[in-house]
Amino acid sequence: MIHHLNTFKLLVALSTALAGISSMLASDPNTYDVGLPHPKTNVSFEQALADASKVAATRGEWEVARCEGFSMSPFFTERCVLLVEKLAYENLRVGMVGVYEDVDGDLVAHRLVEKVPDGWICRALQNQSNDPQLLDRENFLGIAFGVFNAASGPEADTVAQIDDSVLKIVGKDYDTIDTRN
Repeated sequence: MIHHLNTFKLLVALSTALAGISSMLASDPNTYDVGLPHPKTNVSFEQALADASKVAATRGEWEVARCEGFSMSPFFTERCVLLVEKLAYENLRVGMVGVYEDVDGDLVAHRLVEKVPDGWICRALQNQSNDPQLLDRENFLGIAFGVFNAASGPEADTVAQIDDSVLKIVGKDYDTIDTRN
């Protein structure tokens, strides 16, 4: 019972923290203030990873991913661990952050901008241009819906230990607007 209560408290805290972020992401996909500051925390990357893993373990359709790059800054950077949900392709909506495999074999997590006949146009928050590739049924993996921020990125030995056990999402910059804080 205590385990379920702690998991519930963690999920409530997560959903409360993400409420403001999700409302901003769901607004007009063509406008966004990229000058927002990065979230501040004193949590280590390893603790953020452990917390995200505990939450993901409560649902079979959730996976943990680590990030590289700044294309979705300030919402997530290499200092973050994401929760990714395996969602039905038909349930995608403008404003969600879709995770897909690009032609280079990299996993990308960018915002869904527009539904077109062959898939979804995506764009990172820091990019002025849309991604050159569509998110479609074949390359779609899920949506990023939870962010666990850390004070810094992972240590090299942590990366070596987790690389086979968590997804790795790579930042893709197309005509980047660099506003890193």
